[in-house]
Amino acid sequence: MTLRTMGHFFAGGKIMKRKSSDLLAPGLPPLNTMKNLVGQAYVEYLIPKELRAGAAPIIFAHSGLNGMVWQTTVDGREGWDKYFARRGFPVYVIDPPGTGRAGFVVDAINKAATGKGDPLANSPFFLQTSFAWRWYDVGPKFGELGDGHNFGNQMATDKEARRQFLGQLIPGGPSGGDVHESFIAAMERIKEEYGRLSMSDGQEVLS
Repeated sequence: MTLRTMGHFFAGGKIMKRKSSDLLAPGLPPLNTMKNLVGQAYVEYLIPKELRAGAAPIIFAHSGLNGMVWQTTVDGREGWDKYFARRGFPVYVIDPPGTGRAGFVVDAINKAATGKGDPLANSPFFLQTSFAWRWYDVGPKFGELGDGHNFGNQMATDKEARRQFLGQLIPGGPSGGDVHESFIAAMERIKEEYGRLSMSDGQEVLS
């Protein structure tokens, strides 16, 4: 596979000025002198050197894990991003705000832990455990496969594959921004270059 370029960018989000006067550590300035970006999406791309004629970009977006699920299998085989790039399609992999490499805002968690905020209604680590195997219909329980109808029957289940699966479950949490707005920002940036898009995970095809 020969690429014209590869890389990543952040789309959407907003720059937020910290409000707390707490110190990160002795000797450092207070938080309210600092800023950070919240609510952004992380976008990684592979652009082949030779594009297939008329090929629309392929855009992969997950719903609660991280973009690695499109980039490799748990047993080390080629992922869907490289599969399509190898066939001449521009490929983009998105981590939505609050997930994966987009990161999440830890303020609510920190405040709850220190008693300065309300207890969390839901654990931010709900799908970042072996339960994700069942939630995403890989199998009826962790490490087991199904019949290929109600559950999948092709995932590798050896010890190392199960370990790699768990490693993909990067904790997620509050995004701190408008998820749809960040997706739109990512789509607009890609559409400016290609004019039409094709997206996975049940998303609409934009033209």
